[in-house]
Amino acid sequence: MVKDITERKRVEEALKKIAQNDSVPGSIAFLRVLVRDLCSALKTPYAVLADWETPGSPDIKTLAVLANGRYVDNFSWTPPAHLVQELLKVKGCVWSHHVEDLFPPNTLPHSWLINGYLGSALRGQAGQIIGLLLTFHTEPLTNLHVAQSIVQLFGGRAASELQRKKTADALRDSEQRYRAIVENAYDLIIETSPSGECHYVSPNCIDVLGYHSQEMLGKKFFDFLHPEERQPLADSYPANVMALEKIDLVCRLRNKQSEWRLFESHIRPLRTTEGAVVGVIVTRDITERKRLEEERLRSTKLESV
Repeated sequence: MVKDITERKRVEEALKKIAQNDSVPGSIAFLRVLVRDLCSALKTPYAVLADWETPGSPDIKTLAVLANGRYVDNFSWTPPAHLVQELLKVKGCVWSHHVEDLFPPNTLPHSWLINGYLGSALRGQAGQIIGLLLTFHTEPLTNLHVAQSIVQLFGGRAASELQRKKTADALRDSEQRYRAIVENAYDLIIETSPSGECHYVSPNCIDVLGYHSQEMLGKKFFDFLHPEERQPLADSYPANVMALEKIDLVCRLRNKQSEWRLFESHIRPLRTTEGAVVGVIVTRDITERKRLEEERLRSTKLESV
């Protein structure tokens, strides 16, 4: 008995290539290797992996484009409406010979001698379309069923990696945004351990207290407090932070010129994603404000007299 297992081996080889991709997951390099291996598995010269940056927008941005074994520059593209509608309706793969209006004239893809395309929508965690994976053929496919299976395999992996990339990009953007806010804030921001040791001090420390951030790192926040206020806060701080209790106080801090400045401080404990508890102190120098208030009060009393 003889059984033809050629197509089964093609699928197995496609799975092996996905598993052996040694690029960093979620990276552009990983997605490019996926596109290359997909072309190899289908024996097709062209493939495109694109990111749908703005859901509902007709425009997409390619992340990996392979043409005749070479990566080419990415480009923005508006897929024809019929292709988008087919992808929205079909959960698996779409095969079509309608290639006349795929790419605008005077573009590199328009010069490809395309006979048809096979593609899959890349869906995010909520089922929304976040990208497209398309292969373009110059010859009719010999086994459409197997080709669709291979594209679905690669499409599933590409979708998970594209989602990972989007999540990482969003996290990086969020970190950069909040870092910019913290580093340009007027208030002095300090992150401490439950014992009060400074783990982070915002760069404006040099303007507020005269210290460089590095001079405060590793020291306890209480070390800079006035002796009359130091011990009460040092005694209650660990228990309050571990219990995630908020603390509001007005205290005196010593700057590098050994002057005592009056500060209004708000301490907000929080639990990090790793499970550690930290205390975030946002403190503002109110020395001049208090001085003006006292002068205004004295002036009011004099006017009353």
